[in-house]
Amino acid sequence: MHRLLLRKPQVRFQSRYPVVQIEELKSHTLRPGQTATIPLRDYYEWNTMPDLMKYEKFFTRRNPLAGQNMEHLQFYDPIVTQCIAKWLLVDYKLNAYPYYDLNIVNVFTDLRQAVKIAKGMMTYFQSVLSKGMFERIKYFIIPLYNDHTVTTEKLLNGIPGDVRLVENAAIFPPSGSNIDMEKPFSIEDPVYVLMLNDIIKNLSHDLVRFSNELNQWQQCYMDIHTDGTRSKRFDEDMDFWCQYSLRMVLDQDQHLEDEFHVPTRLVQLFDMLKICAPEHKMFAIDVPQRWQPSFWTMVKFLLGRNSIPRSQLTGPSIDEHTMHFIANFNEIQKIYSNVNESAKYCEVEDLAEFVDQWTDLSDVEKHSTLSKDRLNAQWETIHCSNLGVIHTT
Repeated sequence: MHRLLLRKPQVRFQSRYPVVQIEELKSHTLRPGQTATIPLRDYYEWNTMPDLMKYEKFFTRRNPLAGQNMEHLQFYDPIVTQCIAKWLLVDYKLNAYPYYDLNIVNVFTDLRQAVKIAKGMMTYFQSVLSKGMFERIKYFIIPLYNDHTVTTEKLLNGIPGDVRLVENAAIFPPSGSNIDMEKPFSIEDPVYVLMLNDIIKNLSHDLVRFSNELNQWQQCYMDIHTDGTRSKRFDEDMDFWCQYSLRMVLDQDQHLEDEFHVPTRLVQLFDMLKICAPEHKMFAIDVPQRWQPSFWTMVKFLLGRNSIPRSQLTGPSIDEHTMHFIANFNEIQKIYSNVNESAKYCEVEDLAEFVDQWTDLSDVEKHSTLSKDRLNAQWETIHCSNLGVIHTT
């Protein structure tokens, strides 16, 4: 039976602590002896924020734990970069040219990676397009979060064409979860939103469970006590974004596990794109969840007694800065369609499959300084990659 939201009236919080949102946590930390109740998604984000946005310089010390077992898209340049560029050109010529410019928004957490990708892509565009066509490309680099770190336009030196670093228009501005009250940007023309290799895994989740006793969903909160200790607590008083995100992942008559993570920040991002850039197309590369069920799990799934796998939280512990989420791309497909009220759809494929469709090694070699042997080795590495691609059709 489909579990409807809010079958019973909302009740008051079980905790007497004041509710603290992520925008408050970004501006100041909790003082010793101060108590608070924090939605778990905001608590996750609060812990990962110090290592999330990377505005690195040459002497920046890297966290040795950050990036372990993670693939970095910049190591696949120029093959993957040129594949994305070709996909963009073909889709643009079929759907928006000559009435609109080719508008590209590259959302980043790692500025160095974003600048490298922008340079590779724009250099390729310049080499294959006429001057008039190339001048129609507008490339914007926008941070996922605004952490008030000052950078410089000198980072863009050597990149051809119209490329802009727009730091004052972060996808999630300082207002945090109040994105329904403040638009980070507004683009009415068709635009391609790139989220390459470091976005989906860093979007925070809520933890929810279904209470059979109350016949109602509950949201997880973190209570911070006066002695500094912390404890998780489930409450049937769910906030708007958790409630809305849960509705985006539920299916009619679907049997759900009692407790799972809901990708609230991803739902917020899709909802923001729908409002701020209604003619957008999304293109994302990230680490998808690889489901390897047991025999009995498969039997339950085929009998309709088990749900599809949900996002998995990985990291040493809840208080470590290296946490990230491994998302189920099929679930992301459904969420994207639900948020856009079935007006938009997306496809999922492995990175190797995407590369096979959109690359020609001889063409890559012609536009690259890498040797043929180096490109062949990179090609083989891509075909062993764990990365996946999800994009609007």
